[in-house]
Amino acid sequence: MKMDLNIEQLAARFRLLETHELLRLSSTELSETARTVLQQELDNRNIPAITQDMKPSYTQHSDSINIYASAPERIVARLIDIAIVYMFIFIADSHVIPTAIPAIIAVLYILFQDSIFYGKSIGKIIMKITVLRENTKQTCSPWQSVVRNCFLWVLGIIDLLLLINKKKQRIGDWAARTIVINDRNLFNYQKSKTTDLTN
Repeated sequence: MKMDLNIEQLAARFRLLETHELLRLSSTELSETARTVLQQELDNRNIPAITQDMKPSYTQHSDSINIYASAPERIVARLIDIAIVYMFIFIADSHVIPTAIPAIIAVLYILFQDSIFYGKSIGKIIMKITVLRENTKQTCSPWQSVVRNCFLWVLGIIDLLLLINKKKQRIGDWAARTIVINDRNLFNYQKSKTTDLTN
């Protein structure tokens, strides 16, 4: 794919694309400038650099790639997010700033955390995992983030126990129709899906 745009135009265009679209674009023919700007946008979204080692062979199919984040990865990410929420609660209790402000931030973070940074909460950024829509593989929407997190905060450990299923989905994921994937396998998944369609 040839792009005759300057750096600013490329950056603006790439910012409008979903992560899976950027990854698919990365497998096409790009100028050196376009590839550099594309990788900068992926870096901004905490997606690992795309290297030759990450690319699957053309005989590899999406069904053979374990794209789902493991239960330990998800639990650690959740514990990090819980720690962040408790930090806001501590700030509220210490009266360093008006009580309502950190409390409101904490509630908003609980609900919308998975749609803030392209399908990632802060905990998921650290653990390099991403929440995607199950049907389109686009990043989690704000509404889906609210649904999946309401189930977790209401059901607690009961919700997490269901991570043993094939897609590692808990009740909140089923309700919101989301999956959580490991970023290191994101490019492999998208490339293999393209390969499946052309074989």
